[in-house]
Amino acid sequence: MCIIAICEDRKLTKTEAENCFKNNNDGAGIGWAEKGFSRYSKGLMSFDEFWYVYEPINVLPHVVHFRNETSGGVCPQLTHPFNISEESKIYLDYEGKDPLLFHNGVLTGWDNSLLDFYIKNGAKIPDGEWSDSRFVAVLVHHLGKMVLKFKRGGKYVLVSPDGNITIFGDFETVKGVRFSNNGYEKYSYRRGFVGYGGSYDGLEWIYGEDEGYAGKWGGGLKSNDKVVTTTKNSTKDNWQKSKSALLNKPSK
Repeated sequence: MCIIAICEDRKLTKTEAENCFKNNNDGAGIGWAEKGFSRYSKGLMSFDEFWYVYEPINVLPHVVHFRNETSGGVCPQLTHPFNISEESKIYLDYEGKDPLLFHNGVLTGWDNSLLDFYIKNGAKIPDGEWSDSRFVAVLVHHLGKMVLKFKRGGKYVLVSPDGNITIFGDFETVKGVRFSNNGYEKYSYRRGFVGYGGSYDGLEWIYGEDEGYAGKWGGGLKSNDKVVTTTKNSTKDNWQKSKSALLNKPSK
């Protein structure tokens, strides 16, 4: 479910970036601070588009987000980051004084919380597309960044205009880049099942770069198990149809 890369000492390699995009291919965005301003470019919906924008960026540190849609639908506007501001207005390119928020995870019940928030404050819901992450950006504006310490729902990264980066959650460091999970690795065939306690048509799913492998529930996976050729997003779409689980990376 999404991946955040905090590039502190180096940029992402093209292989890392391709792996991240293949594993989370619902759009990408890049954010950083420069000369006292927050800047970002997002809504990059193909890898070629992403790499065209990313390759010439030479500012360190910077933060990259690859989205795997869990709320709000797939569209450029809901890629990350989000402006931490009263309405968290959506821009695809931004330069200004708003801090930026990146999110890796799922905030359950966010839509009901959003309605409660605006009803209790007697305010109109701002226009535009909404997701749990945009709502969190609004909460941080009103309640401060420490709300993220108590608001469960994943891992968060904040970038301020002065270049300060605040991290909530555990990240793993790989040669100068902090990743929110190991989605930067190339998926490969392995035994075991994957997911958050759900299935599709009674099968456990595991997927590689080009194929999905299915096995009986609880029976593990073998090389001669059924192989399902996948098209873009089809494995993820199958899981989402069940509404009971999101596909995640197989454990090692």
